[in-house]
Amino acid sequence: MTEMDREVFSNMQTGKPYKSYKKTILGKVFVQVLDPFSGFPVGLILETNPKLFEKDIIDLWSEKEDIFFRKTNKRQFEVGNIIEFTRPETEKEVPKIESYSDEKLTEIVNSKFLTLNSILNKVETEAVLLRMIKIAEDEEKSEKIINAIKARLSEINKLPIS
Repeated sequence: MTEMDREVFSNMQTGKPYKSYKKTILGKVFVQVLDPFSGFPVGLILETNPKLFEKDIIDLWSEKEDIFFRKTNKRQFEVGNIIEFTRPETEKEVPKIESYSDEKLTEIVNSKFLTLNSILNKVETEAVLLRMIKIAEDEEKSEKIINAIKARLSEINKLPIS
């Protein structure tokens, strides 16, 4: 397996194609692509409504595939049946507070009170709040901070503060 093959397969695993194309018309469109596994040409018929479905998006995983695709489907590009497609950037998933390490929770407990309160309002699990209470007690934080965490815990549990 060559370095280029490894890069292609890596891109396939991460879902980041070299280039993407989609059809623009309602009718059927025949295109030829280069199979990334065998290296042989394969014919595809694109037939769904391009405004409703993203099924007919063609992902190409290497420069070689892209060059082949552009050459063999030149007529489809000329008449506008196929255009280059850029996928919208997906926002990076922000890790949830439940997955934070004790070090990160310690940073939160040691942050300014308003920042702490803002973060506490986003916490929805009892386990995280219990961890934060333990950290606050170990760090010998003020009663104000410990009570704020306990208050949030009681909001979640609907139990009185002890």
